[in-house]
Amino acid sequence: MVQSPHCMKPLRSLTLLAAFLAVAGFRLTLAPGVSAAEPPEVVKIWPAGPPGTARERGPEHRLTGRPRPFYQITDVSEPTLSVFLPPRERRSGAAVLVLPGGGLQRLAIEHEGLEVATWLNDQNAAAFVLKYRVPERATVALQDVQRALSLIRSRAAEWGVDPGDIGVVGFSAGAELAAWLATHHRDRQYPALDAADAFSCRPAFAALIYSGGLVQGAGWQLKDPIAKSIDAETPPMFVAQAYDDSAENSLAVVAAMKRAHRPAELHLYQEGGHGFGVRPTGAPVGGWKDRWREWLAWQGFLDDARTRAAARAVLDHTNGPLPALAATFPAASLPDAYRVQQRVVRARAAGAGAIAGYRALGTPGPDGAPAGAGVIFRSEIVRSGPTATLPVPAAGSPRLAPGWALVISVDFSFRLANDAQAHGAFASVAPFVQIDPQSAAGRGPLDLVAGNFSPGAFVLGAAQPLPETGDLAVVTPDWNSPGVSGAVPAVTPPTWSQLRALLNQITDQGYTLRAGDLILWPAAPEIPARPGPQVLDFGTVGKVEFALP
Repeated sequence: MVQSPHCMKPLRSLTLLAAFLAVAGFRLTLAPGVSAAEPPEVVKIWPAGPPGTARERGPEHRLTGRPRPFYQITDVSEPTLSVFLPPRERRSGAAVLVLPGGGLQRLAIEHEGLEVATWLNDQNAAAFVLKYRVPERATVALQDVQRALSLIRSRAAEWGVDPGDIGVVGFSAGAELAAWLATHHRDRQYPALDAADAFSCRPAFAALIYSGGLVQGAGWQLKDPIAKSIDAETPPMFVAQAYDDSAENSLAVVAAMKRAHRPAELHLYQEGGHGFGVRPTGAPVGGWKDRWREWLAWQGFLDDARTRAAARAVLDHTNGPLPALAATFPAASLPDAYRVQQRVVRARAAGAGAIAGYRALGTPGPDGAPAGAGVIFRSEIVRSGPTATLPVPAAGSPRLAPGWALVISVDFSFRLANDAQAHGAFASVAPFVQIDPQSAAGRGPLDLVAGNFSPGAFVLGAAQPLPETGDLAVVTPDWNSPGVSGAVPAVTPPTWSQLRALLNQITDQGYTLRAGDLILWPAAPEIPARPGPQVLDFGTVGKVEFALP
């Protein structure tokens, strides 16, 4: 074979450069490319063929007349799902439906499909690359997308997938389809065919990468069918695009999500063009996939199998002692317990409403921080007053403990550097009493953290201003109760150093503390109490009034 002299000059220059660098003590290494693996399994998503009237297309083929640094296919009539699974020992349970772009005329299947699947497998997530019908209209391609998501969910056990953690990522026109899926999962575009269609096609999340086709008109307005369908059931979105691309698509969809009060994260890079996929680049835009991985991990979509199993054990138990973390997660550490807790919190918050506060758990260690922090939901807080009733566990005698409730002053999610900052993080302080159910008996701090243990209810007194300087006062409360006799132990408040350690512990877990949230610090031994009215007087800190049935 005779090589063209036009090819020889760059090769000779590269060889000379390598030789020079070798003499100078350097080694030239070319950046590796991203390999596109062949799928071990390919599934037809329509066993009897796609619904609707068949469109005339030529045989499926690769495009050869469009020079691109990746290959594309077109004339797809038989949609398929290419299944990419991580090794079983690394399989987390997360899964992503991958939608390549191509303007709905072709599919950039190599760099926006197969290479993406390889990258997702490296993150321990299963990947399912959809080869949907092209050329075609978006609403017809949406049939394939909806069917594919339901099919994955229907076979979740077979593929080792958590049915609650199946999301979608789309590129370019594939991102438009991902947006359609996120907003039209209740509006099935075809009649149900079989048992697979009984499974929801709602994705747990949607990632829209360099979206196209989302806006209409000169005003960059989101397409009406998508804009009008963003509601409380629209899943969270991750959106990334280069500014020198058609960034109006990403801006429009995120603005619509903001108006609907739905969670979304936007990354807009100054430059990077279109179609960068997951390939390595020295430009900042190449960091989008790292930001996406962080976003997925922060919300628990990349949790490992042990974390998922421990959270399921907590969520499935109804009475009796909290599950022991070691039973499902041997040798777990405090950070492991936090990850389990976050899965439990997300599952419960979906139906229980906003987080109202955090409770110190365990004995403070050398750094002043307690062994953990548990989350409290609004439904578990009772306001102080003569008619307030604190529910009592069905079994056992109620045990009550007084403490300090400090009210957060402003939204923040960062670490505090000194005690003065901890003082400024609070607006006021109130007395509180907690009741502990017997289900916590015999469990250590890690079990309480992982189980997101918080007592059945708290009764809170009226908030009082914080002292301008100095620590909170130590008080010996007077408990006026038919069931309590003798001296009540002094209630020792936390120091600002201990509170700072606790706040840093909470923000390190990824929570944002909100103005009005509570930090509850139990500060005295539990006291047995009998039924009847209760009045706990904290002196200058205020009173707590309630009744035990």
